Amino acid sequence: MSVLRVIYLVLALCGAGMSVYFGDAPILGGALARVEIFAGITLCIWIIAEVYVRHDYWLAPLCIFATFGIGVGCGLPLYLFFRSRSFR
Repeated sequence: MSVLRVIYLVLALCGAGMSVYFGDAPILGGALARVEIFAGITLCIWIIAEVYVRHDYWLAPLCIFATFGIGVGCGLPLYLFFRSRSFR
């Protein structure tokens, strides 16, 4: 496993942890929730476009579920982790 893949995986785990930690903060609720929704939609469009081009259908749905279930801070690094694997 390359160093870059390890970094992506660590970022995905940190994003999941931070989303759980800050999920109920009332001060951050309004503006950050809207930004998170738009970033999630943008990320999902990018993932679907890449799946269409790369024909890699197996792991992308997990990243979409992670994006809307946990947050963009988990979904994006998780997708980059899956995308950076070797196809040999």
